[in-house]
Formats: sequence, structure tokens, C-alpha cells
Amino acid sequence: MALTPLQSTKEIHKIGKGMKNMNQTQTRSLRKRVLSLILAVVMAVSLLPISAFASGDSTSTTATTSDGYEYNIMFLDCGRKYYSVDSIKKIIDNASAAGFNYIQLAVGNDGLRFLLDDMSLTVNDKTYTSKEVSDAIHAGNVAYNKTFDSSVGGRYYPYSTDVNELTQSEMDTIIAYAATKGMGVIPCVNTPGHMDAILSAATSLTGKDCAYSGSARTIDVTNTTAVAFTQALLQKYITYFADKGCQLFNMGADEYANDIYTGGSMGFGNLQDTNKYSYYVNYVNAVDDMIQAAGMTAMAFNDGIYFNSNTSSGTFNTDIIVCYWSNGWGDYYTPMPASDLAGKGFKLINTHGDYYWVLGKSDWQCSKTKASGFNYKQFQGSTISTPAGSMFCIWADYPGAETEASVISKTADTIAAFGKTLPAVKKVETVESKTVTKGDVAVTAPGLTDLTVTEAIAPTIDTAAEGKVSAYDVTPATKNGSYAGRGSVSLPVPDGWDASRVRGYIVNEDSSVTTGLTGTTANGKFTFTVPHFSRMGIYELAANAATETKEITLTVGGKTTETLAGDYSGTQLNDDIATVTGTVAEAP
Repeated sequence: MALTPLQSTKEIHKIGKGMKNMNQTQTRSLRKRVLSLILAVVMAVSLLPISAFASGDSTSTTATTSDGYEYNIMFLDCGRKYYSVDSIKKIIDNASAAGFNYIQLAVGNDGLRFLLDDMSLTVNDKTYTSKEVSDAIHAGNVAYNKTFDSSVGGRYYPYSTDVNELTQSEMDTIIAYAATKGMGVIPCVNTPGHMDAILSAATSLTGKDCAYSGSARTIDVTNTTAVAFTQALLQKYITYFADKGCQLFNMGADEYANDIYTGGSMGFGNLQDTNKYSYYVNYVNAVDDMIQAAGMTAMAFNDGIYFNSNTSSGTFNTDIIVCYWSNGWGDYYTPMPASDLAGKGFKLINTHGDYYWVLGKSDWQCSKTKASGFNYKQFQGSTISTPAGSMFCIWADYPGAETEASVISKTADTIAAFGKTLPAVKKVETVESKTVTKGDVAVTAPGLTDLTVTEAIAPTIDTAAEGKVSAYDVTPATKNGSYAGRGSVSLPVPDGWDASRVRGYIVNEDSSVTTGLTGTTANGKFTFTVPHFSRMGIYELAANAATETKEITLTVGGKTTETLAGDYSGTQLNDDIATVTGTVAEAP
């Protein structure tokens, strides 16, 4: 259907798939506003498992300095180049000795060098087996390796490796080893660009061209199949790392289609010139929502965030921690200055590109002497008085240019020198997560020792089926007293309820209600993540309640067309926002 907005500065903003729009604080006035904005899309969708805590795993805590500085990060590009467990341990050793408290493992960067035990995906109602997905990713990695069989950028460094991917057991080992050194692990799975192997898998499995303008490494963010596949895959990794107690997840989000658009303002400029940049904004925010829902904080590189200081195509979520690496080059590739991003409320990590150590580029390998002059407050183009942290990066632009051993030996002194310039931060402490069960209710959270559960009065939920709302007062405790932080809760699903339509809710301190919390149903229990503990429960969606929402971005005076399966006769929008000028019909 075609939607044409009125001549107004208002817009339909973030009618997104099951994330913030369904997890909204419910007040009488907000309910009216949301109901006027949401175009109901009544269809069944699969529930993604989002559990931020799992029994036996741990969560991380980090002490901050008085000015909010808390992250000393060692970054390893282990997506382009495969590194063994032993090699990664040695990098961790060097970083820990230098005062770093995080190791960021870019397992997804051009290549995807880490496979989970279960890689099965369901995309657009089609399920791909774990073997199908794993084989497709592996084939993408091998194809990426072969791109170095000839000269690339005037340099010839062929790359081949007998092993292309870490296993889940090996990643478990790495995370546990980092914890013994007082370091947390930050995963980086870069999308929607720098994802050659994932893009290859998406195209081969779905049978759809998922690339943006022929890019080998960037999906088309306007292509719903490409976005659905990528986000379904991301959800697997987000869930795994959240369950392992990781607190941060870097989505990358840099250098969009720069392999195709190699001049001028490059890929981001092309998105803006073709009025598609809003799709990128929505994509980044949607991935941030996924990461938040799993109990982690999102990170992203800076160049795509308000590229060219464009603020007219949407608003980025400011909870994303921005890793600021470049203020651009020339007068044509122009990311927003660090000072402007800080002014918008973003936390910034000084990821200064002049201090990179890049495989295959001898003129871009930061020396010990240069590293010793690093100033953590001096960003490219700006001085930031209160950065959140700093990051030293080892990039593998030419993965065959060095062996794993030579990377470790050649960077050791530089890592040590860089670390000496950084503020002291406490090591990351781990608290083992525990599951405590009382009756039919189970809670998983860090350091739990006890649990109190009583039945409670259910709140009114507009989208709930009549009589199908359960309520509990849930109060977990640790050895230090009541625990009110984030955790996972499992509640019994009453007989006769439709498990596919169950959602969670929680009552907030101001008595408002956050509804639409998604989770998983198994063995008669619904398990979901809550941001805090208080009165909570589950409910079954009413027959006419939306199980999916659609993200639609409209520009003033323009129109967009969305094709939706099903019968939506009578669906209305608020006329102050937009009018339906087309017809609504069942999609083929």
C-alpha cells in the first residue's frame, strides 16, 4: 500500500519489528499515541531467543575513573585473518600486561571466523539447517581468502589457511581465559558492510541478490530479505555472547559499500544522494535494539553515524558507544566530528586511526615510539575531555602478509607502549550467574542465592486477551541483599493459552507497564529477559493484537509502498501523520 504523508514535519518513526515499539512504557496518553501510529500487521512471527543470562556463565563489571573513563580495549581483526586459540591467548597476555581490560575480537569482519554449534536460521518462514548455514559461511570464507590470490591494491600477499573458523568450544575457552586475566571479551560482527562471508551465505541460501549495487561485502539495507537474514544471524551471536556474560557488542557499521564506491563521499554519500540513508539509520537502530534486549551495550564505528553531519534522515540511538577512528579524508569523505557526536550525547572511544597496526602496510604499523605519544583525549579532529575509553587496533587488511606468530611478536612492544599512555582502570571482575527456582518460577542472574515469589494483581494490558494475564512479585537476592538488576525469568504458561502469542511484561517504579517482551516457550514455561525485578508476568495477545510491526520511514511530501500479506481492511493511520492513498490487498 502507498502511504503519502501530509505536509507536516511529523513522521512515522521507528515502527520497528518487535523491539522498542512493542517494548513501550504503557501509559494512558502513550497508548493513544502508539495506537495512532502503529499499522497493525497481524501475522505470526517466530520468537527469537533472547536470554541475557544463562546458568553457569558470568557477567562483567568494570570500575570507571572519576571522569567516566572505563574502557582500555585491545582490538584484534580475527575476521579477515584466522587466529588460533593459543595465538589469541598470547595477544590477551600482552594486552593484560599493558593495562588493557578488554579484548575485542572482530570475528566478523569481511570473513566470519567463528561458527556456533547451532547455526540454523529461520528467515521469512524458511528454515536453513545448521549445516547449510555453516557450509555457506565456510564457503564465503574460502572465497574471501581467494581474493588475495592476485594483487590487491598494488600489494601481493596470498592467503590460505588450513582452519578457517573457531568453534564454540574454542570461544568458550577464550572467554574463560580472558576472565583469568581480568579482561572482558567484546565481540565484533560487522554489518551491514565488511561482511563478505555473510553476504555470500545470504545470497546463496536465499537465492536473492542481497548485495548493495554489486558490492562483495555490503548488504542492501533496503532489501528486506538481506536485512532479515543478516539480523537473524546476528541474533544467534548476540544471544551466545550475552549468555557468556559479555557486556558489549560491536556492530561495526562502518565503510558502507566502499569496495564499489571508491571515490568522493563513497558508499555513505551514495546512500544519501539516493535518499536511502534513512534505511541505514533504521538498520543501525534495530541492531542496537537487539543488543540492548540481550542485556548488552552496542558499539559502532563512527563514520556512518550522521555521515557528512546529515541529521535529516533519522535519529541514531545515543546509547550506542561510538568508536571514533576517523574524521575523514580530503573534503569529500566527511564523518561528523567527534566533538559534535559528544554534543549529541554519545559516549566515545578514542580509536584513533593514526595509531593502527595494519598487516601488509608497513607505512601503517604504529611503532613503539609513536604509541608512546598517544593522547587518549586527542581524537582525530577534536579534543574530547571525557572520553569513555581508548582502543588500539591490529587490522588484517592483508591477512597473508604476516603469520600469527609474527603479528604477536611485532606488536608486543607497541601494545606495551600504548598501554602506558592510558588511565588505569580496574580489571573486569566476573560474577557467576546462578539460577534459583521457587515453585514454577525460575530466575537467572549474577550471584543469586535466594528468590521470593508471590502471586500479584495483574495490571490492565490493552493488547491482552481477556482473562489471560498472570502476575507475580519476583524478588531475587544475592549475598549482599535484594537484586534488582537485569536477569532472565521463566514463568509457567497456563493451560489453554496459545504459546505462540505469549509475551512478557514488567511494572516499573512509576507504576507504568512495559509490555511486549519477547522470549521463548519450552516445557510449559515462557522465558524472557527483564531489565529489573518487581511485579511482572505474562499475557496472551488478543486475537486482533499485532504480532509484528513494520518500520516505515516517510519523508515530507514523499510516499512509500509496503506490501503486506493478509487482510487489513479497515486498517487506519492517524491523518495528522499520513494517509493511505493506495489499496490494501493480500500479497501474492
